[in-house]
Amino acid sequence: MSIVPAHRTVALLAALVLLTGLFSPRAQAQSQMELSNHLLVVYNSILPQSQSLAEYYAQRRGIPKERVLGIRCPVDEEITRADYRSQIEDPIRAYLIQKKWMDQVPGKSPFGDQTLPIQCATYNEIWCILLIKGVPLKIANDPSVNEVPTKNPALNTNAASVDSELALLPLQGLPLIGVLPNPYQLLGYNRPFDSLDAREMIMVGRLDAPSNDDVRRMIDDALYAEANRLTGRAKIDARGLTDDTSGYYQGDQWLIDSGRYLTKQGWDVEVDLKPEVFPENLPWRDVAIYAGWYAGGATGPFMHNGATPVFSRGAIAYHIHSFSAATLRSPTGNWCGPLIDKGAACTMGAVYEPYLDFMPRWDVFLEHLYEGNTFIESAYASQKVLSWMITFVGDPLYTPFALPLDKAVDRAASGTEQHDFLRLQQIREDLASGKLDETKAGLANLVADPQLTHVGWEGYADILSDPRILPANSTVAEAYEKAFNLSTNLEDQIRTDLKAAAAYQDRFRLRDAKRLLSTMLSRYPNESAYYGLPLVLHQVEANGGIPAPGLNPPSNAPSGLSSSFEPSLSPSIAPNTGSSMKPALSTSAVETPPSVDSAAGSATATAPPATP
Repeated sequence: MSIVPAHRTVALLAALVLLTGLFSPRAQAQSQMELSNHLLVVYNSILPQSQSLAEYYAQRRGIPKERVLGIRCPVDEEITRADYRSQIEDPIRAYLIQKKWMDQVPGKSPFGDQTLPIQCATYNEIWCILLIKGVPLKIANDPSVNEVPTKNPALNTNAASVDSELALLPLQGLPLIGVLPNPYQLLGYNRPFDSLDAREMIMVGRLDAPSNDDVRRMIDDALYAEANRLTGRAKIDARGLTDDTSGYYQGDQWLIDSGRYLTKQGWDVEVDLKPEVFPENLPWRDVAIYAGWYAGGATGPFMHNGATPVFSRGAIAYHIHSFSAATLRSPTGNWCGPLIDKGAACTMGAVYEPYLDFMPRWDVFLEHLYEGNTFIESAYASQKVLSWMITFVGDPLYTPFALPLDKAVDRAASGTEQHDFLRLQQIREDLASGKLDETKAGLANLVADPQLTHVGWEGYADILSDPRILPANSTVAEAYEKAFNLSTNLEDQIRTDLKAAAAYQDRFRLRDAKRLLSTMLSRYPNESAYYGLPLVLHQVEANGGIPAPGLNPPSNAPSGLSSSFEPSLSPSIAPNTGSSMKPALSTSAVETPPSVDSAAGSATATAPPATP
């Protein structure tokens, strides 16, 4: 794990403590509404559509007009340092001072063997700034900046995301080269952001996407998920790294740990531990949470142009890659834009090479969000440094888990997929906690519901497949077949058909397994071929219907059933595309960070090559 060069981290933190009194008593927990009372919406006044989106968000969230600010700035995603200062930072600061929302006084900050004069906020009423599509995304490196370089050559750049640079608006005059510590994360983020934090930094996020319609949908989906509680399936795409000396190991652990956490919370979780990313031909639907790595461009089931979106309304998606947010305006380039284009409500990523250690920690973000905090607080809780490369894309006030699970179940209408997903989560949570009697009672109540949807029947069979519940019998296969018969969506039919066929085969009912597979092949021959059903049928026939010990499914066939309780392996046919993501920096501030050997996935102690 890397650290910020010592002459910057410790000294700056000491200065911030002295200037702002960080260890003063904290206020009581702030609600989402209180944060909204300290939110400023900023749009590009050159673009009418940017203003329209800002007004739409303000109307939906109840933000008053005086906290919707238009600035004239370039329309390109990448801007110069000079343009950032004169057309974004200065106008916003001037507006805050004019409105008497912020005041700054002269201060000093230790820096190496010298002391820097800075301007620091005595108070700041703006805790969060939301940048709207049309405001530039990133600041290009300016070689004319004359500052003392860091001791780590890898950090000697003043390139940054607009968001991360603007986050330090309350403290003017800090160094531009390298990284600066995130005070909210560094001094303990297990608390709401408050007025003392706002004297050091502002949480800056953005609503940005390939299209204006995407932005409006992100706003609407966040509000929908808040009102009903986000639910669905979770997909975690790790790599199964075992060498804990590798610079990449910690990133894999973020993902794997999040799978364990979600399992304890009762989610239907699939964790892929193979080096390759998820392939496109997996029959996914209702994915509410996705996190993975390590491909240079968006791929997987999200990019399959099926009739039904892969993501649930309000979905959270994150792919770790060095340039995942290099652009947000393309529906196919990099990762953040495509994930939003395909239906995610929020994501996060890097505009330039960030190094793994300075990417958002997915496990921290997810747990903070799951505890009922807002998207923007959870994002900054997961982020170690500022004045760097990261952008957080989504409604900053989004709180997908503020509504408790039991209340969400009561609120959901009977006979809906939402209702069944939530009830299944309660049952899985009991099972994860070892409450077998409660689990069995929950299953009995679930299956007795005459309005049970295909989601309920599929989840019922998934849980019955756990050996702690029942020994192998035909009930599982028949439940999957009921789910298949109730499904109206192609992906749901393919998935439950495969699960039912596998369950019948496991119970030596070859005829039923072949019947189900043949039914789908006759109904949808092309689609079934895409999802690998002919290969599965061939395997069933070649194996005589008897499950062979250790027999794996065809490499290009989707998995039939993934465990909800332990990380499962998903067959992947997508090639390993490699990545430019650099591993974590060395713990020595003077060492050069290892570079990436894309072919072998190894790290060497040489200077990093130019980023492709």
